[in-house]
Amino acid sequence: MEKIVSTKIINQHQALPKDVQIEFLKLQELSDKVKFGDPENIEGQAARQYFPRMYGKEFKRSNEELLINAHLNYGYSILLSAVNREIVAAGYLTQLGVHHQSGSNAFNLASDLMEPFRPYIDRVVLNQQNLSLSLDLKLNLINVLNEIISYNGKKVELAQAIQQHVLACLKYLSSESESLPEMEFIL
Repeated sequence: MEKIVSTKIINQHQALPKDVQIEFLKLQELSDKVKFGDPENIEGQAARQYFPRMYGKEFKRSNEELLINAHLNYGYSILLSAVNREIVAAGYLTQLGVHHQSGSNAFNLASDLMEPFRPYIDRVVLNQQNLSLSLDLKLNLINVLNEIISYNGKKVELAQAIQQHVLACLKYLSSESESLPEMEFIL
């Protein structure tokens, strides 16, 4: 599953504003260091580098009083739901995760598999971060699923990329496939 974390970090780099992206290559370096089980917490290190560059030095993901976090939470719940739908449609349990293994999280597997898609939400939130989470802004976040992206060299809607990604991961986890296919996303 290190491919998932590595892809998430690469996507975080791509989601950064262009001027920051060019100046800041540390995320790309970190993505190459992810190992099985992420024992060095590269994902956490990347987050500590990424979020302040994305939303400003004062941003803290744990600060529930920030409007940005309300937007992120809403957007991430949309991704979580889309991934859960695909897991259930394929006949698998959402509770059993690989990295996420909390007994209180009924969606551990979806929490694992949604990681590469988070930067799509982050990018939308960047443009609406200081506004109240109105119906229009919620619809902006929902509409991310309809965005056309490049996934493994093909133009598809994000919802289709999620479906293909989840099915490939489930085949790998159930030993129907020896390896995960390449996960190339272009924001």
